[in-house]
Amino acid sequence: MFKTEDFTVNRRYRDFVWLYTALNNNNPGIVVPPPPEKQQLGRFQEEFVEARRAALERMLNKIAQHPLLQRDIDFKLFIESDAFNVDVKQREKANSVGESKGFMGSIGLGSGTFSGKMPESDEVGPLVSGFNN
Repeated sequence: MFKTEDFTVNRRYRDFVWLYTALNNNNPGIVVPPPPEKQQLGRFQEEFVEARRAALERMLNKIAQHPLLQRDIDFKLFIESDAFNVDVKQREKANSVGESKGFMGSIGLGSGTFSGKMPESDEVGPLVSGFNN
């Protein structure tokens, strides 16, 4: 399924967050292993960096062992891409072109021809009360 059986990836923390979000969006109802919590203080200390690396590796190993997540196209992109940021931008661009814009898109108005705002008037119409005491 992958180019090689063993792999090494060099990714930023935000790339792991992207993967987590993508897998959640692609696989509703499946519990996706999350990345470790973000930390501001001490994030460059050797012990923290190693602990985070190990946690991210565990995350990837759990995903790789899951029968559905291991086949996800975004996981494959994450693992095999040599130009990850470029590939993600191309993938997101392709996804946004193919998406309809909800109901308005389904009736042909999703391309920005309808702003969703109705013109308002300052005129006050008759007040109607539906309460009978």
